[in-house]
Amino acid sequence: MRLIQEAQAVFLKGMATSSWATGAKSIPIVELPGYKAVSFRDGDFLLVDMWAPGDKRFRFSGSTTISFQETVIWAMHYQGFCSPRASPILRKILLDTYKKGIFWGGRGEQCMSVDDKWRYYNLLRAVSQQHSFFHFSGEENLQYSPGCIQEEPDARVEYFGQMVAHFDPA
Repeated sequence: MRLIQEAQAVFLKGMATSSWATGAKSIPIVELPGYKAVSFRDGDFLLVDMWAPGDKRFRFSGSTTISFQETVIWAMHYQGFCSPRASPILRKILLDTYKKGIFWGGRGEQCMSVDDKWRYYNLLRAVSQQHSFFHFSGEENLQYSPGCIQEEPDARVEYFGQMVAHFDPA
């Protein structure tokens, strides 16, 4: 159980320090054309977040992994779309959540409003919030919604993840 808690702490620290949400400089992955990545190391842990920007409809796909002593122990995968006008709002939502130390499926908090114009919803499916880092899936939506006007989402992301290895270090 300690390894899970440490990995979750590394996720939150790494994503608040070096991620798409922080605007960290990404590097291209030569072996995966079109993919970009950022990484964060904390002792024996290594977090790597990589994604591929998609087509002109602003689609993307990516994954985040955490390794411990050179063994991948946790992975999260995500895909969706995000319009240019929603991108800075989604970055802010994610970064604020990471900085607060909240893990809600690796995305933003459950429900929030930004500048009274943007509505954000994150439907997390997990055994329980307490155990969500171990195994989870969900969907987030961000939409521009001034007043009573309801528009189609400007961003929608489906995600899932889990611990993929479990061992107690010697």
